[in-house]
Amino acid sequence: MATALFIKREDLVRNSIIDGNVDYDKIIQFVKVAQEIDIQNLLGTDLYNRISADIIAGNLSGDYLSLVNTYIQPTLIWFAQMNYIPF
Repeated sequence: MATALFIKREDLVRNSIIDGNVDYDKIIQFVKVAQEIDIQNLLGTDLYNRISADIIAGNLSGDYLSLVNTYIQPTLIWFAQMNYIPF
């Protein structure tokens, strides 16, 4: 099954200390780890899977879209930075 990332490259660059000169291919693994471990731990597996499935299907909307945009994306950006900066 494909992994649906909850943030885009632009979200990470605009809202973090990681700038556009950093190769996104080197950061994406840290985004995936932060999402799969930290975000899934906060949301619970059922909600995480629901949001992931909706993103893959392209029909994320309503309260789930609001949850992702308002809370999950900023949290994921900071967890991804936390995992990336030591390397």
